[in-house]
Amino acid sequence: MIIKPLQASHYLLQMEALARRLPTPHTLKDTITSKAKRLRAGYIGEASLEYPLQFLPQQTFLIFYNVRLKNEYDYFQIDILIVSANFILIVEVKNIKDHVIFDEMGQAIRISDHKKEAFTHPMYQINLQHTRFLRWLRQHNLPPVPLEKLVVYTNPKTILKNLTNDEKISDLIIHKEKFLEKLNLFQEKYTKYCLSEDEIVQLSFRLTSSHITKRINVLEKYALKEQELIRGVLCLKCYAAKMYFHYGTWRCNSCYDQSKIAHRYAFSYYALLIEPYINNRQAREFLEISSPYMMKRLFKKENFSQSEVQVAGSIN
Repeated sequence: MIIKPLQASHYLLQMEALARRLPTPHTLKDTITSKAKRLRAGYIGEASLEYPLQFLPQQTFLIFYNVRLKNEYDYFQIDILIVSANFILIVEVKNIKDHVIFDEMGQAIRISDHKKEAFTHPMYQINLQHTRFLRWLRQHNLPPVPLEKLVVYTNPKTILKNLTNDEKISDLIIHKEKFLEKLNLFQEKYTKYCLSEDEIVQLSFRLTSSHITKRINVLEKYALKEQELIRGVLCLKCYAAKMYFHYGTWRCNSCYDQSKIAHRYAFSYYALLIEPYINNRQAREFLEISSPYMMKRLFKKENFSQSEVQVAGSIN
């Protein structure tokens, strides 16, 4: 049973909005776009596990996506957390298409287009998540339960090579195709019930209530000013041009696409990048609409109040 469903994170939406609202010549355009693509790839990787997870018994397993928790020192986020009465499984998801090598020196090396690049070893990452979550359970006086972990590579083009004699690597780092097989092995390994129904409910409530969404000021993070952002209503198809409003429809002069709701995305970008509230004057400046009356009509169309409105939830 899915308790906390998979959703695109607020940070992912912020980075995608920033990538679209930075002009092409901007020095940070490529950096922001690359970061947004990596975040989207991570989300796609997690989404690809929804299919095998649907075959798990609904009443036996509780599934939590992207739970972000706080311990004594910092925040940590678990891609997928699977809870049962017998054991808990932490899943770290990777979605890359490169060759990945784990060598005798303890290095993780990614090979792409004949280029080698070292990156943080996933064994270190998953062990750290394991330690952090174990401390979190103890911190909240939750009952002890066997805690397992897996790193799952979801891209079918990824080639994994373990050049060591360490079987732990091959045991913990797997392809998506082995995911259900590993879950079945955990079920066979842990036959004793460690959590009662009441304890599972308590743990589920504590996980959902303790989740803290990552919210940051991305303009401040990258030392950007609001004036550096592209204004206007951007085309939803080509993103190459601003749209103009004509007889109730937004139209693009570049690809000739039309939309009745393109302004909603502009409101959403404003909420993600600047602030969650906007008034008529601010909306006219950001959407580049000169007429207060026209903006008033758009507010009315979206059931906004006529003074200051919350636009953070304009687009899911």
